[in-house]
Amino acid sequence: MKLICQTRLMPWERNFVYSPEQAPNLMQPYFRPVSRSSELKHLHRSLPLGSEFKVSNTFRRRDWLLIRDEAYCFDWKTFDKGYEEQTFARTIAKLTAEPPLQPTKKPFEFRVIDSETTEPMSRRKCNFYPDDTLIERKTDNDGLTYLSLHAAPDEMCVRLPG
Repeated sequence: MKLICQTRLMPWERNFVYSPEQAPNLMQPYFRPVSRSSELKHLHRSLPLGSEFKVSNTFRRRDWLLIRDEAYCFDWKTFDKGYEEQTFARTIAKLTAEPPLQPTKKPFEFRVIDSETTEPMSRRKCNFYPDDTLIERKTDNDGLTYLSLHAAPDEMCVRLPG
């Protein structure tokens, strides 16, 4: 336990303060005449202790606070969590500065024309089958349509439904 003036309380100590009802009861053993001088001085030298009544009132007014020992213990879980968060933050910063190469899709332009008249087939639905996967598109007024593929296929089947 540690006795601290309320004005000198650190932020993390606030979570470990004994209530005004608990503090006087915990201080009871220190009011024995034999141990009073040595143990109370050990807790805090500047607290003016005259009687048990004065101490109880001091705790109730919250001028002085009694702090649990846990306030000064090291929590390994917090340390590990902080380390993991720092490592994650460093990894994100590194990836942001030097992003890894991503596979890019290249846009390919196709003109769909009628094989008999060689006229562009405008506003028609087309089914493209690169690598046996279906991609549905519609041509524009000039018979053009666009596909985004990782690489140019060697062969592609094109079907016009209907």
